[in-house]
Amino acid sequence: MPLTSAEADALLRTAVAALQRRDPAEARRIFADLMARAPGMPPPWLLIAQACRMAGDTPAEDNALDQLLAAEPRNVRGLLMKGDRCVTTGDDRGATSFYQLALGVAANQANVPPTLVPDLDRVQAWLMQQQARYEDHLRATLDGKGVRPGEVSARFRQSIDILTGRAEPYLQQPSAFYYPGLPQIQFYERSDFAWIPELELETPALRAGSPHEGMGRRACRRSKN
Repeated sequence: MPLTSAEADALLRTAVAALQRRDPAEARRIFADLMARAPGMPPPWLLIAQACRMAGDTPAEDNALDQLLAAEPRNVRGLLMKGDRCVTTGDDRGATSFYQLALGVAANQANVPPTLVPDLDRVQAWLMQQQARYEDHLRATLDGKGVRPGEVSARFRQSIDILTGRAEPYLQQPSAFYYPGLPQIQFYERSDFAWIPELELETPALRAGSPHEGMGRRACRRSKN
């Protein structure tokens, strides 16, 4: 016999209570009954996944999490649980992807449930450890190939910093007008401009706003030519 909305809600609360007393078998039985007798009610995939995890039924947990994220791709708890499953199977890259997405979604939420905070802290620490392990592996590999930090160019060192997350690539981000073809350089080296010392000699005149300030501009033009 189909359940009324009130009956379905009551049955769902009973299943949650079974989870809280760590009785996953009873919770799963109730969830199955609920899905059979209340077809209009969205399946509680997150609760089902939690019950499956508690029972140690990983295939059923994976299926429930896949169903959950298909319906709610930004469900933080579901993303965290999916990341946990990837860690268990040795898929660190997949875990990194799910954990980073979970952290990003949580960061944009006005009110993060307090029950999520310990898990968010846990995965943040895991990601930092993974980053450190990856960086150590990369540097050991480069060192084994004879590529040592003190023997490579500044640009190559910067590329490694970007790869390992220590630096961000610098790209043009103009507020109004994008001029194509300019080099994507965050800070220019002083040595790139031979005319700087000569221009600096004119600093007092420039600050005073004297008629001689044109000398600095002429010096700059001469150096460019």
